[in-house]
Amino acid sequence: MRFDRDTYDGLSDEDKALYLQAVRDAQQDVPPPGEIAPQKGANQEGFEVVDDTGADEPRPGE
Repeated sequence: MRFDRDTYDGLSDEDKALYLQAVRDAQQDVPPPGEIAPQKGANQEGFEVVDDTGADEPRPGE
């Protein structure tokens, strides 16, 4: 949920407070950017080696 000035301006003072709280609550649950699942984005600690086959072999030309 994003803050919308037109919606906010049309509310009563009591409803404005509730609207602001709802926007704040919604913004705290925003998933991380990109296509990373929230459970993955929250726990990224670094890169993960998926396949190291041939990592000990010299590269051609070395």
